[in-house]
Order: sequence, then structure tokens, then C-alpha cells
Amino acid sequence: MDIQKGGVRRKRSSEREPDVKWISDEGQVSLLSQLFKPKFIAEYDLPSDHRRKRFYRSIKKYLKEKGLKQVGWSTGSVVFTIDEDFAWYVYHEARNVGGTSHVYRAERLDEEEA
Repeated sequence: MDIQKGGVRRKRSSEREPDVKWISDEGQVSLLSQLFKPKFIAEYDLPSDHRRKRFYRSIKKYLKEKGLKQVGWSTGSVVFTIDEDFAWYVYHEARNVGGTSHVYRAERLDEEEA
């Protein structure tokens, strides 16, 4: 079913492909864990000028070229991915535009059922 919003027809969020999930800062990580188990986290802080657009265009192009679908983005400039190369790409691109970035290896430590 399509929804009308501002004259644009778009699918309900429940009907969209779950290739990229945005999670809130309130800790709704369960949405992401349903999609996949992240192994790498790249966090970044970009300059607040025109260079931000260059960063996001570069990331979008990389994802399209590589056909990556299992990438999670938070609203706090954090990327969750199972692809180590992509995590390092985010790291380098953030630094190339004058920002800071860090890459972490993530692993689940508890044994509880989600």
C-alpha cells in the first residue's frame, strides 16, 4: 500500500527493504540486531560545512558499487557493518574531508536470547 505525503507516493516503512536501518540514540539496537550481527563499528565526526556532502556522496557511491546491503546507520554518526573494508573506508573518507573517525571491532559478550 502506498502513502501520500507531500504529493509523493511512497511505501509504508513496513514494506520497504530492510537493507539500511536507522536507529535512534535511545538505544533501539534491537532493530539492528534483527537485521544482522555487526562486527565492525565506524564512528565519525564531520566538519559542518560543504565537505559533509562530499563524504556522504562518496559513501553512497561505495555502497552502490560494492552492492553492500547489511549496513546500519545510527543518528549519532556511527556505522555498524559486517564488512571490515567498508568500516575502514568510512574511517578514511571522514579523515579525507577534515573530520575525525575511529574503527572498532564489535563482539557480543552476553549469552541472552534477544
